[in-house]
Amino acid sequence: MAGRDIYCTIPVKGGCKMLLNDASGYVRPGLMVLMGESGVGKTMLPNTLAQRIYFGEVTGNFLVDGMPLPKSFQRATGFAEQQDMHEPTATVREALIFSALLRQPAETPLDDKYDYIETIWNGLNQEQRKRLTIGVELASKPRLLMFLDKILTAFNVVRFLRKLTNSSQASLCTIHQPSTVLFEYFDDLILLKRGSTCGRRSLQGNPNRKEKDWAEVWLNSAGHANHVENINQPITARLSQTSENQIDDSREFAMPW
Repeated sequence: MAGRDIYCTIPVKGGCKMLLNDASGYVRPGLMVLMGESGVGKTMLPNTLAQRIYFGEVTGNFLVDGMPLPKSFQRATGFAEQQDMHEPTATVREALIFSALLRQPAETPLDDKYDYIETIWNGLNQEQRKRLTIGVELASKPRLLMFLDKILTAFNVVRFLRKLTNSSQASLCTIHQPSTVLFEYFDDLILLKRGSTCGRRSLQGNPNRKEKDWAEVWLNSAGHANHVENINQPITARLSQTSENQIDDSREFAMPW
């Protein structure tokens, strides 16, 4: 998935507030971590990418395989929210089954859905709500991308995510103050700064760090130019391909009435 020139503005008392300012980037297969200071937009960016902003104004280009988002985008992605909201009377297995039955495509055999639930079930701890939140989203078997908002920094949770990405599941998560050990499990790092997106490479090998406006440094760096090229190149390549390998599913919901 790629996003270009993304702006997000919401109404506030006395006017409006811009929460995302000309953000551009892409998510590729692997485990990507999103970090930044409090209030910088670590929750807003994944929500915007996942098309979960229902107020204010969002502009920009959102693409999958170089094409506009399909109608099935929301159900083809998972989103583990910061708050763990579950039906208190349901068992862990029942929560997973409910998600799989309603959110996996209607043509998927019932036995396959139950088998997939057992695969997820074996990797979960019944006492940890966060794992259930992740598991419920995985039960829908998202084909495109998995978003995770402020996941726990517990070693076992991150290791579990690493195992998923090794099975070709693309994931983007936000996290607070991970340890050095946890950093080793991530493939890519996105740093957010108030006003724009900031890349890690632009911070390396530069003295006088406290005297720099890193957003400006990033925008004028070779790393930013390369970043833009990395966004545009696969989009152009995908558009030049035939439609055989592109997503062909315009259904908004997985199951019929």
